[in-house]
Amino acid sequence: DHRDLLSFPTRRSSDLEFTSVALSAPVGQNETACFGSTIPDLTASGTGTINWYTESALTNLVNTGNTYATGQTAVGTYNYWIVDSLGTCNSPSSQVSLSILVMPDVPAAPTGTTSVLSGSTHTYTTTGATGAVGYQWIIVPASAGNAVNNGLTADITWGSSYTGTADVMVVGYNGICESDSSVALTVTVIAGTAPTVTTTAASNIAITTATSGGNVTSDGGVAVTARGVCWNTTGTPTTADNHTTDGTGTGVFASSLTGLTATTTYYLRLYATISMGKSY
Repeated sequence: DHRDLLSFPTRRSSDLEFTSVALSAPVGQNETACFGSTIPDLTASGTGTINWYTESALTNLVNTGNTYATGQTAVGTYNYWIVDSLGTCNSPSSQVSLSILVMPDVPAAPTGTTSVLSGSTHTYTTTGATGAVGYQWIIVPASAGNAVNNGLTADITWGSSYTGTADVMVVGYNGICESDSSVALTVTVIAGTAPTVTTTAASNIAITTATSGGNVTSDGGVAVTARGVCWNTTGTPTTADNHTTDGTGTGVFASSLTGLTATTTYYLRLYATISMGKSY
């Protein structure tokens, strides 16, 4: 039988194109500030829009954008989780933190010898300041001497060619936060010659004892009231460490070191004490 032939136009569907986007976790900048100071904004960077959350479950959205003013002012550490969003795509989260630290109180004014000889060494002390985790010792002018910082104490060796007055101050710090300087202790440095000493190498070394000593070759014109050897395991020992007391005056003497620990390295120094301090 006869059948009509129907023809239909053919149509080729267009190829579909799409771009796959893989977002990396955004990069945030941690910040630290001192209590009572201007608190910095937190910042982050990424490909799309940065979303800020207060917990890792990412349910409490608190900010959108590259910068977040947290509004935090109290001491503490504040953690935020950030996500980079582009269209319907979200990156893995990353964490960014704001730390607000305690501002240390001002330490007490240092105490110690206030009339010293050029070239002599003296120990100065302060008391602990609330909020401080460490201390910085300051000498003004800096050319007057050099401070070996031991925290609440400092051993200051006054310049061998310096004379005049100098101020000793101490600052408390907690991370990046520093207190104001303490009230200054004014020290007068007088021209003179500190005692000259040499230390004898250790000998007769036993498990817990050894022998040292040395020679006070000159008293600089001021009577030596004490002499001996001090030692520690960290270097640059002072009379604040273990030490002997072996008479007075100039001359050669021997020291008996006790209470040592086997297989331990010790550092030794001879000291000589005069009315204005000590020489090492």
